Amino acid sequence: MKKLTLLIITISIIIINGFSLKIFADSNKHALIIAVGDYPAEGKWKDISSTNDVTLIKNALLKQGFPDANIKIITNADAKKQDIVNQLKNLANTVNKGDIVAIHFSGHGQQIMDIGKKDEIDGYDESIIPYDANLYYSDTYKGENHLRDDEITILLNDIRSKLGKDGDLLVILDSCHSGTATRGLAQSRGTSVKFEEPGYSAANKQDEDSFASIELADDNNNMASMVVISGASQEELNYEYYDKNSKTYYGSLSYSLSKALSEATPETTYRALFNMIQVEMNIIAPRQSPQIEGDVDKEIFGGKAVDQKPYFMIDEWVDEKTVVINAGNLMGIFDGTIVEFYDINTPSPTGTPKARGTIANSSAIQADIIIDSTLTEIDAKSSWIFVTKQNFGDLVVKVKIDNLKDNNLKNLIIERCNNLPSIEIVNNNPELIIELIDNSSTELQIITPDELQVYTLDLTSNTHEKLADLISGRLKNYGQANLLKAIELQDPDLDVTFSIIPVTIKRSGSGYVVDERLLIDTKLKNGNQLEFKDGDTFKIKVKNDGYAKAYYQIIDIMANNSINILVPYNNRQPAEYIIYPGEEKELPNIFLFGKPFGTEIFKLIATREPIDLSMIVSTRGANNTKGDNSPFEQLFAESYKQTRAGTLSMPPSSANIFTIPFKVVE
Repeated sequence: MKKLTLLIITISIIIINGFSLKIFADSNKHALIIAVGDYPAEGKWKDISSTNDVTLIKNALLKQGFPDANIKIITNADAKKQDIVNQLKNLANTVNKGDIVAIHFSGHGQQIMDIGKKDEIDGYDESIIPYDANLYYSDTYKGENHLRDDEITILLNDIRSKLGKDGDLLVILDSCHSGTATRGLAQSRGTSVKFEEPGYSAANKQDEDSFASIELADDNNNMASMVVISGASQEELNYEYYDKNSKTYYGSLSYSLSKALSEATPETTYRALFNMIQVEMNIIAPRQSPQIEGDVDKEIFGGKAVDQKPYFMIDEWVDEKTVVINAGNLMGIFDGTIVEFYDINTPSPTGTPKARGTIANSSAIQADIIIDSTLTEIDAKSSWIFVTKQNFGDLVVKVKIDNLKDNNLKNLIIERCNNLPSIEIVNNNPELIIELIDNSSTELQIITPDELQVYTLDLTSNTHEKLADLISGRLKNYGQANLLKAIELQDPDLDVTFSIIPVTIKRSGSGYVVDERLLIDTKLKNGNQLEFKDGDTFKIKVKNDGYAKAYYQIIDIMANNSINILVPYNNRQPAEYIIYPGEEKELPNIFLFGKPFGTEIFKLIATREPIDLSMIVSTRGANNTKGDNSPFEQLFAESYKQTRAGTLSMPPSSANIFTIPFKVVE
């Protein structure tokens, strides 16, 4: 937290309709607003209304306590590439530990051919377009004035380092970076034209990542948290909004952000701020899907971290009694589950809800909610929906508690399990057994009848209540993994499959690269069963034989029913993993087989729109939002890291699942 004793507070009084409004301007808040709308003709960019955003954003920041003197604005000819770089460097030199920084860019954006280290999934960097950048590649212009994600990453990391762990950085991008041509009269920011030299091919442009990449990553524990909000997803153009009252065009994100900030309080989290933006953009820019990255569960502009409970937002308002959410069995949502509606920015479902409802007609990725009372469309769309009583349908894990001498703990475990519809305590024919490892042990284990160890826990490390919560939670995850194993969906338009490529590796500098590729037949045992040894390495190739573009993820259900997301990996996001009809691509990373031993399953889930499966994951390894050593790269991917919710239209059948079972042995 910032040290309040060191802050210099200035107070100004504004008289509005006879009432006085105090605005506290904190000298530790700094902002940079960049707007480029009147591009020079030689660059071939069309003019847009970016400079209209400046007043909106500045006024919104003033209301949030940013001093006028600390808000730097550069526009048009003053926002050439070097000008922007200089201003970002100046920020890094100006700010102090614990300060708060907001950076806003309005202008064009474009994908540009990846150069140097090929680190982009699709072979293209993302870039913002300064005043002096051209639209097309030529003999005289080769992209030197495009401001690439890689360059901005370095500049922003310098600011984050200067701000320190108690600082806060918010970045807003009201531009688009890629997208397909879209019919419509609204002005778009950006282009579907990629900046590339003649003959450039995006295929196989990625360098191979190494196992050492996580170990050698920069330690960001002493860097400020960063949140990035952008106006459109990777495949969308970003459209301007015409405000009939002022008869002025604005960036749709800038307009929505200014409204959200005007309503925000110090207790508003970045997650809630983003959802307020979504609600507005669903009205004024329904063709766009705004994106957010970073430490979203913090109060805005330097506030404390918040323990946010998982929630959903509605995808479609059918009528006052029925709404649809983009969450289903894959996310643990089943018919009969009870939900409650609360205002946006509610950390957990406590107090009196707006309404209650029951899940009905749940499929793999979508479900209806039948509301007990009624909700208007505005009330429904401005709600967070929490699961308050979960039902797991026919999914029941039978559990026996054996050899547990501590009756208090045993009774607590039984009590927790009795509150979980997916768990049944039995004496005979259990699927799982809870027991001490041995009679004198202080360690508890959950095992299968054939003695596969699913979970271990030190009984001396936590209170009885915490131990019971951990055990019941692991039992619930185990049951969900059973469901995921059984789910199979077919959609011929989304015929996406993948193959495992066994490889050997060799050392290369600080990491590893492929040494030799092996035939998959070398891993077949006992007929057609795939079998890999502890330490075997492999790559993945994905192929789309369908008729539609698809977003894909690969989940790993391990022998102990723990669930991990294999793809996306290393802080990548679902929207980056897109494959077009007829396309075949090999992913750059090298993967490793390891414990636990036994039968394991990889499942590729292909959908028409990116979905967030993070709620079903037992562990994601390095995939987190805090400590990302390349935050702006994550930002520019403009990927779908939704707030544990969905706002994308997707029919229930629009998913295809492809499964590869195999065995891992010592």
